[in-house]
Amino acid sequence: MNAEERRPTEQLKLRLLPAQAEAIRAAAAAEKKTISDYVYDLHAGRRTPTELLQFDALCEVDRHLAGIPEAVRKLDADLGRLSGRLANFFTADPGKAMAHQSAINEALRAVRDLRAEVLPVLADLQVAIAAPRDRLAEILGAIVRRRKRPESA
Repeated sequence: MNAEERRPTEQLKLRLLPAQAEAIRAAAAAEKKTISDYVYDLHAGRRTPTELLQFDALCEVDRHLAGIPEAVRKLDADLGRLSGRLANFFTADPGKAMAHQSAINEALRAVRDLRAEVLPVLADLQVAIAAPRDRLAEILGAIVRRRKRPESA
């Protein structure tokens, strides 16, 4: 035994429900730490690998939520370009365009109908994700503040 291992320690007793005690044991085991180290790290504000993974997962959800309206907007823009290219087909090659006029007009109608469906969905989507994004920003902000607190103290 070296001097570090022989330093004086003190034992603390906690009154916990059996389920609470088991939860702490399981969490410590999941982190591959002793119960003492696990509890001390929680007290000291140190983040465990599991917490960091959860934080990363929340950040990933935030990135996906932020990207949804942009993805739908890009889809609408692509549909607009497709509609324009189909219309330009009449100018580029009138003979072929006239031969396939009914199919081209049908495709143009389908693109216009799809765009008409996409725009209201985009508006609804932006409204629907506003509350979860705000809550997620709140949670991420609280985590970041908690992480900074021990360092500034």
